[in-house]
Amino acid sequence: MLKEEQEVAVLGASHNPAPLMSTVIYIRCETSVSNHVIWSLFSTLFMNSCCLGFIALASSVKSRDWKMVGDLTRAPACASIAKCLNIGALMVGILVTILLIVIPVLIFQVSRKIRRHHPGQKLCPRPVSHVLHLPFLPLPPEPSPVSALYPHMLFYNGIQ
Repeated sequence: MLKEEQEVAVLGASHNPAPLMSTVIYIRCETSVSNHVIWSLFSTLFMNSCCLGFIALASSVKSRDWKMVGDLTRAPACASIAKCLNIGALMVGILVTILLIVIPVLIFQVSRKIRRHHPGQKLCPRPVSHVLHLPFLPLPPEPSPVSALYPHMLFYNGIQ
């Protein structure tokens, strides 16, 4: 027989005729509010597009501060804002990364297709200044025939 059972046997039953009542006390342990500080820090350092990562970091720090103060209504609200901003920064970062990979590949493929159909031609045969003529800007002077003899030097109307 255990020691506790022995003591109960020696003491006997309770002599109080009133029924036993129990009281339950709920002790509120510290609520876990996720403030997403680490995620916000990575968003700030790696995917800070449109400053979403920085704003998420500020909201995360604000959430942590409200949690330290003990305001458990504002802390989850700030944490929720930080989470939404982090998701937005992640989506924009992924989209920008995909575009930075896809656009150069597409440009390369198009230029290769053009070169295959038009071998030996430059992609842009004329300088852009001749293509776009603005009426208020004068056209550059034509090079003189001397420049054909000395291609490394520019001669305009006989003046170097």
